[in-house]
Amino acid sequence: MLKPDFQQSGIIASKTYGVAKLAHIIAVKIVHGSSIISALEYVHESARASRKKGHYSVVNLSFSLARSRPIDYALAIASAGNKGQLATYFSPAGSPDVITVGACHIRDKQTGFSNWGNAVDIFAPGQKITSTGIHGPNYIATRTGTSMAAAHVSGLAATFLAEGMLTTDQMRAKLVQYALKNALRTKQNKVPYTPNLLAHNGYDSSEEEDEEDEKDEEDEKDEEDAKDEEDEKDEEPEPEPEPEPEEE
Repeated sequence: MLKPDFQQSGIIASKTYGVAKLAHIIAVKIVHGSSIISALEYVHESARASRKKGHYSVVNLSFSLARSRPIDYALAIASAGNKGQLATYFSPAGSPDVITVGACHIRDKQTGFSNWGNAVDIFAPGQKITSTGIHGPNYIATRTGTSMAAAHVSGLAATFLAEGMLTTDQMRAKLVQYALKNALRTKQNKVPYTPNLLAHNGYDSSEEEDEEDEKDEEDEKDEEDAKDEEDEKDEEPEPEPEPEPEEE
């Protein structure tokens, strides 16, 4: 984390809400007089030191930046952004050196605020996500944004790394391999060149599903579309942190 965000950390690795419950979180806060670039340098060196000890690292990037360098010793997972525009126009989301995550909501449809396009690699839940909060050990917070979606994929990547180190391209391929294909009810004319992939851990629960329930879900699609329109009216993603200008 490039800022101490309790909810994103909770989505990644908390005991209650975490995707990778055994992962170890390191929060990196950018203090006054510092910059995101210096924070990335710290992450780079920290990940390199961890690699020497046999540990693998994932860095969760939820911010907008004009330009960034690759992090050679850690997998970088970036939020696509909350502008409802092409993710290619934003960094680090538009960089091929990161895995970029867009947001969907509970009814498996891309949110209206999520950035889109071929720079987006995969989607994950990002609307009204419940996780840990900052105000106390039992505090619960609910937030919306592609930062929440990126945190889900960061946790998923951490679980895959438990099996051994993967490069960014290898991790991207593994996420695509396990992703649910064409699971998002998204009109491609609205979000062209965007992969219809929903992040998944590979667990097959099909045997536990009732066929009648699947039929009912199909019958309810029209009703859900109407609900989707109402949901999109209420979407208020968390503002992404703006980097401080670098001092000359």
